[in-house]
Formats: sequence, structure tokens, C-alpha cells
Amino acid sequence: MTFNPAADEVPAWTADGQIIFVSARDGNAELYIMNADGSNLRRLTNNPALDYFPAPAPPGDKIAFISDRDGSFGIYTTTTNGGPVRRVTNSPVADVWPIWSPNGNAIAFTRWTGSNHVLYTVHIDGTQLTQITNSPGRDELAPAWSPDGTHLAFLGCLNGDCDLIVRNSDGTGAETTLVHGGAGAPDWQALPHSD
Repeated sequence: MTFNPAADEVPAWTADGQIIFVSARDGNAELYIMNADGSNLRRLTNNPALDYFPAPAPPGDKIAFISDRDGSFGIYTTTTNGGPVRRVTNSPVADVWPIWSPNGNAIAFTRWTGSNHVLYTVHIDGTQLTQITNSPGRDELAPAWSPDGTHLAFLGCLNGDCDLIVRNSDGTGAETTLVHGGAGAPDWQALPHSD
């Protein structure tokens, strides 16, 4: 579907069946979108900084992504039409791996503390920043929302060996380890309804 000599990577489906991806075809990493057959290719971002890791919102035309355009990696949003870019998080450390809540009102992400990664959630307007995990020495990565938005699955990694863990998406309650060691990034999907 793409034939550019530059790297085209990290593709993701939008709610209406388009593909958003990252390409350096114009000199640095930018977000692009195209139809599922490769037609109607458009660039969505245009900034000399690195724009990466696109995460389309489930219910609409918004996209979350990471960028270091303001000096450190933060979470930003734009639209599938290339609308205005808005900064969601503003931290002197790196915020990465954004993933939208099922209702499109919040984003879960991983924040680098200087010694390890921890999970946070934030409302899409940048308010209600909530730390979800706090296990010193453990890297908490790859958040995935439950279909009803009440839980987050994520990787809890020590020395490169990762457990698959679930906890409440508001950070309350105890966590449950589903897989001890050897886990990969989760993807939580709803089961189809039987008629």
C-alpha cells in the first residue's frame, strides 16, 4: 500500500476504516493517513520534531500521538482531517504510549519518572491527571482499556521480564496478575454478542 523509500511504520486503524501511520518521507517522522486501499494519502502533522505512536480514538475522528515538539515527549491530539494540534500533557519527563478510553474522554499513557515507567490517565483536555500505578523499580507499560472503561491491563516488567496485570482504571483497589512472566503487550477486545 505504500511505496516510499522512507520507513512507513506503526499503522493503526481509525474508526471509519482509514489507516494512520508514521513516515519520515518528508525528512522527519510525521503522521499520515490513507484509505484502506492506499489511496488518498494525506499528511496530518508538519513539525520539525518527532511525531510518533498514533492512537486513533474509538468513537470519532481524533488521534492521540507523542511528540517532542516542546522539548520533552508529551501526549498531543489532532484530527483525522489534520485539525489543530493540542498538547494534552505537559511534563519535563517523557509521556509515551497513549491509548484512548472506550468512550473517548480519557487517555491512558506511560510516564518516565527518571527511574522507571508508571501509568497515568488524563482527560483529553489535560485535566484530571491521575497516577494509576506506583511500584518502585517496576516498569509499567502498554496500557489497554477494558471495553467498559473500568479497568486497565498493562505490563509490569522487572529486569525485562513482564507480567500481565489488571487494575481499576481509576487507580483504586488491588491489582491482579493474570500472567506471571513472559507476557507481551495486551489488546483488550469485547467478545461478540450472541443473538
